[in-house]
Amino acid sequence: MPAYIQHETGLVAFIRRYPWLFLSLIIHVIIIVAIADHNAETLKIRQHKQYEQQKEKVSSSMQKAKQVEITQRADNIDKIKSLMEKSVKPAIPKANTEKQHQKNSTIKTPEALLAEAQKSMEEIKKIVDIARSEELSRILNISKEEALERVQKENLKKETRKQAAREQQKDKSNSSPEEAAKSIQKLEQEAHAILSQRQKQLDKMNFNRGDRDGVGRSGNGLQTDGGTDTGQALEAINLFLSKSSYEMPKSSFVNIDFIPAAEGTAHKKAGRVIGAGGEYAERIYLNSWYLIGPFAGFAGEKLFDNPSYPPEQLVDLDAEYFGKDDRVLTWQYFNTNRYPLIPPDPAEDAVYYGYTEIKIDKATDVWLWVGADDDIKIWLNDNLVWVGGYSKQWFFDEIYVRRQQYLSQWNLSEDKIRIHLNAGRNKILFKLSNGPNAAAINGYFASLVLTK
Repeated sequence: MPAYIQHETGLVAFIRRYPWLFLSLIIHVIIIVAIADHNAETLKIRQHKQYEQQKEKVSSSMQKAKQVEITQRADNIDKIKSLMEKSVKPAIPKANTEKQHQKNSTIKTPEALLAEAQKSMEEIKKIVDIARSEELSRILNISKEEALERVQKENLKKETRKQAAREQQKDKSNSSPEEAAKSIQKLEQEAHAILSQRQKQLDKMNFNRGDRDGVGRSGNGLQTDGGTDTGQALEAINLFLSKSSYEMPKSSFVNIDFIPAAEGTAHKKAGRVIGAGGEYAERIYLNSWYLIGPFAGFAGEKLFDNPSYPPEQLVDLDAEYFGKDDRVLTWQYFNTNRYPLIPPDPAEDAVYYGYTEIKIDKATDVWLWVGADDDIKIWLNDNLVWVGGYSKQWFFDEIYVRRQQYLSQWNLSEDKIRIHLNAGRNKILFKLSNGPNAAAINGYFASLVLTK
């Protein structure tokens, strides 16, 4: 008889002899399969719930960063309005300034911020008319009232031609918070351009008056017809514009500036607290950071124009974001004596951020020596102080050929900048962009070292 028939006969015989045992086995198998399916479904539901919670937290973090960004833009427009006022008439009374500061501390919707920004822009344009009328009055030797009337008539013709387009844009801007944010950004750019033009006008006036008075541009300033010191106004405008734009020194494109060699053995120390009573050091390597990344970056030369991510608007150490390949990113504390700083989770065409604080007992100026592979931006106390943005194969050729020498001296430096540290806490944020190589040392790193 064939084997399979014998096997079938044996199974049938077993069922006939032990029917309840066989039924029990079947029931247990069904229960086990049901439990397994239930557990798998429960796990899937739990994972989906966790993902939704992560999405909600990431969305909240993004919204918080976006709120800070548009609030800052609206505040910049208001600051520009104050600077423009200062350039044509006496400064705003202290009480009003404090009231404005209190008003800006309230969290507002993008639509409310847009309404305020539009109102500030209207006032800025009125100030521009006043400035133009004063200049026209001097050139044509006519009264300021007549000059202002001419300027307003000229503006009326331009406004009539632009009215329809502006109303259309206004309706679009108010359609959503996203459109309101875009409109605020455009208004900030327009206000910034107006202030830059005013800077050039005051600079020219200051230069001409210096030539006439024989005191030069560093004299006691100018007095307009209203009695405002435009020299002080120009100084305030210069300070504001210097914080909103930054260019690397041209020498950085052709030279490498390493930390000068120390006599004998260099006194080095890793840390971020500087003060009396501490250990003497000729150079301090900033080695303690909160790091987050990788975010998605561009490939090739486009890495110099990598996207801006939320840490540039707000450093929220409890935030979560979606990074490269949709992984969830959180800030991680990183403290190591290993030099240079190499963020964990290596990835090609990626962006990393690092945040730390330098504590110092008294205000001082120091050199910040910077090196990076591939590119780095640095903010000190919310002000952009370092921008790379250029190819530097000459730097890589030098440091990777003689790597050990520079590693031992903490000297992977491409250039330096003089920075001012305030007494107490000083915030530093960097943005490191990596290109096609993610290997340790030879792929990407950041080096920030302080010397006196």
